[in-house]
Order: sequence, then structure tokens, then C-alpha cells
Amino acid sequence: MIIGPADGFTPRIYQDECIHGNRRWLGILRCLHKYQKALAVLATGLGKTEIFLYLIRRYLESEKTAPDKRALILAHRRVLVGQPIARAHRFGLRLAREQGESTAVGAPERAIASTIQTMIKRYKLYRPDEIGLVVIDEAHHAAADDYKEVIDYFAAAGAYILGFTATPHRLDGIALKEVFEAHAYSYPLLEATDDGWLVPIRAIRRVIDGLDLDKLRSRCGDLPPGALGELLAEHVLPVAKDIVDLAGDRPTIVFCPTVPHAYAQAEALRRYTDARVECAFSGTPKRKQKADGQQALLDGVVTREDMIDDYKSGAVQFLVNCELFTEGFDAPTTRCVALVRPSESASLVTQMVGRGTRPLPDTVDLPELRDDPAGRVAAIAASNKPDVLVIHFTAKSAKHSLVGPVDALAGNLTTAERLALVNIPLIGELTVDEAIQAARVAAAEQAAREAAELAAHTATSYEIDPFHPVVAMGMKGLRDDPREARASEKMAKFLARNGVENAAALSASTAKKLQGTIIVRDRLHLASVNQSIALQRAGVPTVSTLKMSIIKASSLMAELHQNRGVRPRRWDSDPLLGGQAK
Repeated sequence: MIIGPADGFTPRIYQDECIHGNRRWLGILRCLHKYQKALAVLATGLGKTEIFLYLIRRYLESEKTAPDKRALILAHRRVLVGQPIARAHRFGLRLAREQGESTAVGAPERAIASTIQTMIKRYKLYRPDEIGLVVIDEAHHAAADDYKEVIDYFAAAGAYILGFTATPHRLDGIALKEVFEAHAYSYPLLEATDDGWLVPIRAIRRVIDGLDLDKLRSRCGDLPPGALGELLAEHVLPVAKDIVDLAGDRPTIVFCPTVPHAYAQAEALRRYTDARVECAFSGTPKRKQKADGQQALLDGVVTREDMIDDYKSGAVQFLVNCELFTEGFDAPTTRCVALVRPSESASLVTQMVGRGTRPLPDTVDLPELRDDPAGRVAAIAASNKPDVLVIHFTAKSAKHSLVGPVDALAGNLTTAERLALVNIPLIGELTVDEAIQAARVAAAEQAAREAAELAAHTATSYEIDPFHPVVAMGMKGLRDDPREARASEKMAKFLARNGVENAAALSASTAKKLQGTIIVRDRLHLASVNQSIALQRAGVPTVSTLKMSIIKASSLMAELHQNRGVRPRRWDSDPLLGGQAK
């Protein structure tokens, strides 16, 4: 229901670009003129809720929108439903809630907010043509079957589908292009930080001595939480001491993989600090929701909302949780994030880090700073929250490609730059952006040294064999120095497991670079060594296999196998597969 003028929101520059577009991106409005389903990607803390409430208001009051059309906001958590309901008045809107005892069926409000868990049971109470706009918050969940069912129901009657997320990559590898037709806008975290909308991130890497993760087997793209929590529970005391020492007086969110580990970590923190420590998880009691949307207080019970309120007010310094605050948690006072859960998921790490990147209120939204990025950066630096400290607890592992905050936020780096990034010491002195720049410089210097030494090195077998793994992986210019030691037994075994024959004959430096390339390609889900060599032998250009996803490579390998190892004739018409365009 429209209850008044939309005078409570002035879009920031990037929010306006997200809505209307710029030179790089179509923007949502222009995108929805061409496509029915569009996705917008903005880093955590950049006001996605305000953008889609603005768009809902604009849709409802458009002359092209029939007066009986409604808008639906879908989310997967109750807190994500409550946020737009609470903020709607700034846009002259009142939202109805479809959840629990509350229903929007037959209600006068033209905008509805609901969890997907509720809507999957109730969506057929609405006519297919009743909803003209569906907004999906945290849209990286939209490829799930329940979302697809609801989306398809309304989209079949012509509804626009608009998704918002900070992390568009899913752990299960399912691409969001199965749901969305177009990418309307993107504004990543480091770009927003450079523009002065988010605070700089200072990362500290702490390797937990004695933590052996190689005994764990990855599931669904990440380490299994249960087994990981059991291992981490053995190290809660040294981890707690590090957190207390490094965080100082900073309000700190601590992420743990399981509930037992979270409770153990909270208890360990209490041994090293007099500050208040609380632990929350999905089973922590919540305030009851009344039919009018208000929350009922529970006498004598410390609820999740009580903990959050006390954390935001400063009464709680350390808020420990298990998979609770990765999304939809807005606490700008957070100045430290402790990641006590090694992970292989860049998306998960990005979500956790994003809980601390918001600047303090009224720091960057002064009218005189609207068009002044340098001024906003200076305002953040002069505030009581000049940065956010991220303590990343990890372990040495030869089996798993563990992701830290710098890796997760680095964006498009070359293999050499990512390898250099591993060697950048993270002790809190460098921001994430500075660490990435240092890695680029280190990679460039290494490339220059290698180029200078190239002429002095003797020729090698992998310069002769066009299908040698070094050549297949595009590692041009590598030569073998016969004076150098050979690959270690451990490294040779790693390479052999990944399809490299005669790995023990490689020089140590070449083996290390090849190992790094394999690890990075595995992290990015690109074609494996064996796949690349087999496809290149079948005439697929090296440049294509270097950029090819492992899913695409697997599909081509299956096609090659079905054709008894003979290059399929279909490939001859595809230039990317070594053919010629018709």
C-alpha cells in the first residue's frame, strides 16, 4: 500500500547507477525493458534493501502497472523479511507479511514480504497474474528447487523477476544463469571501498598449529562442518587468546562451523576476557512474532534479538555464532571479524567478512561528500571505525584449497599473481587492497627475473612435447635448469595425482609453479590437467582449455568418449573447439 510520498531516500551514486545504468552496466530499469529476469550484485553494506524498495514504489505507481498488481519480496530468513517491512515507510510504503499467523491474501497492501519456506506452501493462494514483480533477496539461493517453483508460477503470467546478492557464486556449482537472463549491475567490495563507501579491511592470517585438515573430505564445495568443528574444538583456548589479544576493545563477531564448537569457543573466550561474550545459533530462542508484526518480549529469557541489541549497544563485545550472521546482519559498530572456520568457499568468506565493512552511521552520507570519493575515504579514516580487522584462522593443507579474505576479494588475478599473494605476510599492517597490489608487483618482478634468466637455461622436454602439462596449462617460457634440485617426493605425488606424468623429473621450481597452477585452477573450477591434455589432443585450442570450466570440460570429455575417442564432427563448426565457423 502506498501511504505517502517517497521522500525518505536519496540514492547514493552507485545506487542510482544500479537503477538507471552507466557506461558499463545497463542498470535494472533498462535491463527489465529487455529481459524478464535480471540480477544485480552489490557488496554487503551497500543498501540493496533500499534499492529494491525504491523500485517497488516505482513499479506500483507506474501508469503501466495495473491497479490490482502486487509486488513480492522473497527471502530465506525471517530477519531478511523484517528489514524491508521496517524500512518501507521511508518510501511511502506499507508492506504486508506472509509468514506464520500473518497473511497478505486479500490484504489491501500491494507489496508483500515473505520467506520462501512460507511461500512455497502458500503461493497458490495468489493468482498467477496477481504478482507483477518478484524481488529475491540473497538471490544466490534462487537456483534452489523451492525458489524455482515459486518463480516459475508467477513468471509464467509475466511477472518480472529481480534478484539481489553480494555473492553470486553457489557452493553446489549451479549457475544463477539458470534463473536470471541478464546481469544488470555489479559493484564489488574493493571497488566500493576505494570509492569510500565501505571501510578498509586489514587481514591477519593465523595458522593453527597442529590442526590437520587433510583427513577431511570436501562436500558440496567446502569442508564438512561437523568434522571441522570437532577438530577446531581441540584448539579453542589458543584461538581465544589470539582473538582477545588481537581484537583489543573492538566489537567482534566470531564465526564457527558447528554449535558445539561455538559454545566451546565462547567459553574459551570468557577465560581470557572480562568483557561480555554471548553465543547464538539457529536454536537460540527468538522473540515471538505477533500478528501485527511486532515482537513479544520473553520474560527471563535472553533471546537472539536481546544478544544482537546488546552487541550493537556495546554491552556485548564478543558475539559468537554458528552460521547465523552470514546474511542479513547489520551492525556497523563491528570492528573485528574472527573467522574460526577454515573454508574453501570464497562466497562464504566474503559473506562473513562483509559483516564488518559498513562504516559508522553518518560518516559518508553528508551532502558535501556525495560526489567526493577522496573525502569519504578521509572521513572514514578520521572516524571511530577507520578499518575492520579480519582475523583468519587457517591451517596448512596439501589437500584443500583454503580461501582467506584476501583470496576471496582479490577478483581477477593471474595465476602468477595469486601464487604471489600466498607469500604476502598478513599481519594486519596491510589492507586487503594493499596486499593485492603487493602481489601484483611481486608477480611482475618474478616474471622479469625469469625473462632475464630464460636465455641461460637449457631446453627441456616440455618445450618439445606440445601436450606436456606445462604446455597444456599455458605456462610459457619455463625452462629447466639442470643444476636445480628435482621435485620433492611429496610434490611429485601431488602432481601425479593430478595427471602429471614423470613429475619427479621436473625441477623443483617448475613443479612448484605447476602445483600452484593446479591448485588455483581447482579453486576456480577450471578444466583439470587430464581434461586439458585430452581435449588439446582432440584439436581443442590451448587458449580455449585455459579458460574452460570443469563442467564444460567434463561435458566435452563425455562427448569424446561416446564418440570412441574420435573428435566429434560437431566440433569442426565451433571455432572455440578448433573448428571453423560456417
